[in-house]
Amino acid sequence: MSKSKTLTVLLCVFLSWDSVAQNIQKEINNQVWRVQLDAMNSNQADKFMSVMSDDVIQVSYSRPTITNKEQFHNLARSTYKRIVEKKLKRSMEFRFLKRIADGSNAFEDGFYKYELTDEKLAKQEYYGYFQVVLRKEGESWKVLVDYDSDNYSGLPVTKELFENAKTLDSYDN
Repeated sequence: MSKSKTLTVLLCVFLSWDSVAQNIQKEINNQVWRVQLDAMNSNQADKFMSVMSDDVIQVSYSRPTITNKEQFHNLARSTYKRIVEKKLKRSMEFRFLKRIADGSNAFEDGFYKYELTDEKLAKQEYYGYFQVVLRKEGESWKVLVDYDSDNYSGLPVTKELFENAKTLDSYDN
């Protein structure tokens, strides 16, 4: 095979893999990230937990804790209840640094912005770093490991770090 034919074949394989990876990311966006955002922004703990594997482990570096699905769900319910009791409105957004996926496993990391608004419209913004390991279970992507921290590489997560990462929508093209 000539060099030009070999390069053409390799280019086709590379472009095909890029298309497959992009389709996987779109699937993860719709099955995990958009469900989580909708659940958090509408304060629905059960919907939030619906994207978690039965085997999920949640690691909070800042607290520091490791919880299983039942403990994680109880924590989510109490947090969501507290938000309602204090008449707060929550808004979440994710930005991504790296997304690696094959047909059955994925690793993703990035930053999140967590905004709370009280009934007097006073806002508080928090930024953090996350890592997730996802696994395809049947036809659905589920979070297997959920890790979060208020720092990245030993430094506090800032608005600038968050804004320089890629948006969720940038993976839908």
